[in-house]
Amino acid sequence: MMIVGISVTTASIGKDETEGIKIPQNSTKDGQTFSPVNGKLKIYVKYARELRDTDGPFNLPDPYVVVDAYDTRLHKNTRKTITINETLNPDWNEWLEFGKEDWLEFRIQLLDADKYWDDEMMPPDTVSICQGNHKDQTYSSEDNGYLMYDYILE
Repeated sequence: MMIVGISVTTASIGKDETEGIKIPQNSTKDGQTFSPVNGKLKIYVKYARELRDTDGPFNLPDPYVVVDAYDTRLHKNTRKTITINETLNPDWNEWLEFGKEDWLEFRIQLLDADKYWDDEMMPPDTVSICQGNHKDQTYSSEDNGYLMYDYILE
């Protein structure tokens, strides 16, 4: 199994990229109230299972995970796991750490590294950030398996 690089970026995002992101004073989702929360954000990417073979009969996917965390200034902070080549059941067991900020939400996405094609494997999932330790979070796609992760806001 070959393992490839890690990348970290921080950038201000433009108007088109912020569409759908709201700066809540106090917002409610599924009966819970969310506000911007201050703390150090850490996401532990565990594993994915039952991924669909998107690379055809002679290859398997090369999955990796990208997390974009958004602060109240609408800065996008990006972290990426290593790429694990040719597997439908990757194990990362990798921490993605973000600094201490006033956080709103993060978007997590499972991708397939392709040289000539679009990397998307599953559409992104958006998570409103709450204080505490959130274990065994599942990000799934009806026809493309699932990803398990934890997140902590300290």
